[in-house]
Amino acid sequence: MAEMLDTVPYVTPTRFSGVAGVFLARALLTAAPAERSARVQGALHEVREAGETLRAVARERMRRAPKTLRPLDSALDGGWLGLREAIVARSRLTGHPLAERAGALAATLFPDGLGFLRASYSEQWAMSQLHLERIEEENLQPEIDAVGAGDFVPFIREAQAAFGEALGVGETGIPVDDTTALSRATSALADAIADYGRILAGEVDRNDPGSVARFREAVAPIDRLRAMMRARRPSDDEPTAQNDTVTPDAGDPNVGVGGGDIDDPEGGPELEEPLPPVEPVVATPTA
Repeated sequence: MAEMLDTVPYVTPTRFSGVAGVFLARALLTAAPAERSARVQGALHEVREAGETLRAVARERMRRAPKTLRPLDSALDGGWLGLREAIVARSRLTGHPLAERAGALAATLFPDGLGFLRASYSEQWAMSQLHLERIEEENLQPEIDAVGAGDFVPFIREAQAAFGEALGVGETGIPVDDTTALSRATSALADAIADYGRILAGEVDRNDPGSVARFREAVAPIDRLRAMMRARRPSDDEPTAQNDTVTPDAGDPNVGVGGGDIDDPEGGPELEEPLPPVEPVVATPTA
């Protein structure tokens, strides 16, 4: 007698987010049947490729997220604040030979104070760069050294370089941020997983308990993810197969399962390790 088996939840795209998608792809690759047809192998390869694309996009978003940039921003702020305070402190030593020079230096280098440190990250980096260029072009370093603040400039240059790399405006640079990249990568993985589920479902033999058991084991990660999603939702908003499908605006794409936001350190390990390799299916040439 054929066993009752509902395959609908596994052949429709599952809703998930950045870290959760990578987590699901990794779990599916691990749970895949050891013995599988060429069609299953091909579909599994597509899951792996889509998962790797999502992992790369999520890693980049995590690297450029505010929590990641904040320490770099704080270091740069501290350098400029320290430099100005050191110069201004020297200017307050009435009667000291360097007091007047320090006052003139502060007026030259910081005519508008340090208001630029409260600007957006990109604006702050740009204004900081202009200040560093001015120090070089107007040969202000000897004056900075003379008032005892020379150690701050090398620190600021190093902090500026690190901040620029993180923002994508440093020596190596990174592509301009694509605000839809994460959504597209997530949807592509959801579609690949649904295709994989359809092929698995098409090959299961409901009259063979072993075949059904292998199918259930292969798709178990999907069940676990959806159970986690249901546990996080209000009881009056229970998901169904229909509202588990991916939609472009379905929730915050930065939120992951088990790892918090994608810029949260807990999500880091899941994004750092590549997914297990899956060999593509090589077409056999026809005679």
